[in-house]
Order: sequence, then structure tokens, then C-alpha cells
Amino acid sequence: MGATAALQPLLEEVGKDPSLVALRIRAMVLNAEAQAAGGTAPATPISMLSAALALARHHYLDLHAGLVACHIANLQVRQKLSSLSRTVIA
Repeated sequence: MGATAALQPLLEEVGKDPSLVALRIRAMVLNAEAQAAGGTAPATPISMLSAALALARHHYLDLHAGLVACHIANLQVRQKLSSLSRTVIA
């Protein structure tokens, strides 16, 4: 079983309980990193991280929003899009 397949039940479970938003954001980050390491299309992890960033900002979780922004920037640097990564952090 791959990492992304193992994370799907966790994502579904924490999606049901609104009090587990922080855990859901962390699971989304982990899923996006697993997808990026697995060689999926770059748009898939970026969209997952963007959704996690929006969720963190919606719930005023500044620490998680900052961590997700760093993951987005790191992914963009790995894809040799360093000019875009600077705009995410700013």
C-alpha cells in the first residue's frame, strides 16, 4: 500500500470532525509531499497544498498556514520555479 493510499482513510476521517482541522491540514501536507515524492504531476501536490493553505487561513491557524506556505515554496524550488517560491512566502 502506498503512502497516499494509506492517508486517504485518515483524510476522510478527519474531514468529518470540524475540531480536527489542524490534523486535517497536516495530513494534507503529508499527502502532498508523498505525491510529490511519488512523481505525480506537479499540479496535484500544489493544489493539495493550496487547499490546505486556504483551510488554515480560513480557521486562523497562522502557524499551519506558514508551514504550508513553506512546503509550497519548497516544492516550487524543487521544480526549479524559485521566482514563484519567493512570491508565496512574501
